[in-house]
Amino acid sequence: MPAYETQMSGGIAPGRGLPRALLLALVCAAMLAGEARPAAAFEIFGIKLWGSSKDEDADIVDPLRYSVTMDAPDADKDLVKKLKDASALKNDEEHPVSGSLGLMAKARSDREQLVAALYADARYEGVVTITIEGKSIDELPPDAEFKGPQPIPVVVSIAAGPKFTLGDIRLKGDAAGLASADFGLIAGGDASSGAVLKAEAAIVRALKEEGRPLAQVTDREIVADHDTSTLDVTLTVAAGPVAGYGDTTVEGTEKVDRDFTEYMTDLKRGQQYSPQEIDDARDRLLGLEVFNS
Repeated sequence: MPAYETQMSGGIAPGRGLPRALLLALVCAAMLAGEARPAAAFEIFGIKLWGSSKDEDADIVDPLRYSVTMDAPDADKDLVKKLKDASALKNDEEHPVSGSLGLMAKARSDREQLVAALYADARYEGVVTITIEGKSIDELPPDAEFKGPQPIPVVVSIAAGPKFTLGDIRLKGDAAGLASADFGLIAGGDASSGAVLKAEAAIVRALKEEGRPLAQVTDREIVADHDTSTLDVTLTVAAGPVAGYGDTTVEGTEKVDRDFTEYMTDLKRGQQYSPQEIDDARDRLLGLEVFNS
């Protein structure tokens, strides 16, 4: 297996930390999985109201058309849909790219998107391989030119691998006294990147509800054990000090009196910080229907 495919797939030696790609995936996976891309200009529900492909091509330098074949033999129907939704190559197939360089850039970006989608489905041993005109994008030189008849054939091959479950869970730092199960982190449970992100957010929220506005996850250690298909998660959290509100300052108001706006927040100086009160203050201001969200 090529080194880059090993890194991007998470296919590393048992007991070692997942590659940096997972950290990126943890941030973007929740957004990528199952997310439909916006329709192109002048289209509604995929129906072109006006304009033509030729018009669009005229705005692209050196337009190059391609066709995509996606193969994921060990993925179930739901995962195949998620992978297709995550693939810009697939979703933009009807629109040309800007030359050979544009196609290679799109393919490389697509691989990261697809790996993130695999992580979002708790597949940490998957491998994504993309070829253009029969050659892996890892083997193509930076100045490769695709001069064959258009559309240029692109093949996306995905070996999804087994679905992982959570293994050892550790909360460290100021979260050491919390029970991981209260936040959905349970041995044998959901190991998707989205589940880890959701748990992180819930832990930070719980500490903020204690009046600690600076609470944050300071370190995340993710280890995949490929022998057991489990994911060990260690989160280190810094709670920060308990704090109260200072003065409320209102800026940018034009139609509403600043004193009235400050009054509507109901955030009193010296009162202990609460994320729920901040949310409530925002909702009250939006309820006036004179502010943009």
